[in-house]
Amino acid sequence: MSIAGKVPVGSSGVLQWSTSSKRSVRPIAFQVAIPVLFCFLISVAAQVRILVPGTLIPMTLQSLIVLIAGLILPPSMGVAALLLYLVVGSAGAPVFASQLGLAGVTGGYLLAFPVSVLIMGFLASGNPASWFRLLFAGIAGLLVIFALGVWWASWQLGGWSAAVGVGALPFLPKAMIELVFAVSLVRFLDLRRFFCRGTRDVG
Repeated sequence: MSIAGKVPVGSSGVLQWSTSSKRSVRPIAFQVAIPVLFCFLISVAAQVRILVPGTLIPMTLQSLIVLIAGLILPPSMGVAALLLYLVVGSAGAPVFASQLGLAGVTGGYLLAFPVSVLIMGFLASGNPASWFRLLFAGIAGLLVIFALGVWWASWQLGGWSAAVGVGALPFLPKAMIELVFAVSLVRFLDLRRFFCRGTRDVG
């Protein structure tokens, strides 16, 4: 039997094969460069620190970068970026907002970043990537960050009330502003379509 005989006969079979062949996967260089880029961005964002009176947790722009990463990147790529960030920081690079890093009171927030990005990446995927879908994904991501962050801080500070008072309440207004900004940025610039091209997560 000839090779041609094994090619699907009929318009639907040929069309499906042709369409799938044109949907190329992103080059390896792109899949590596984007996690490195976001690792760098969140490292820079960690250096923008504002000390909040009465708390050991500084106010940074990290959560904004995490929101953007979770809303525009495929889950695997977003998790890779945040895990790379944790590895680089744990290796001694000065990329954390606190010198204590994972061992300090902010360790829970850091560990929550890759989990948050994973959840947002799945929730934001789909067609279309509507305002509601992006907003819901962003809220879920922030809830993960605050939940794990406060839980970790409660062990460091000796109780839930202290952890909520210094690790959540002062940062909620800023988090809401960052959420609206991140969703608007992603939606207006259609960033998911660019970063998720070649995957099933295009919205």
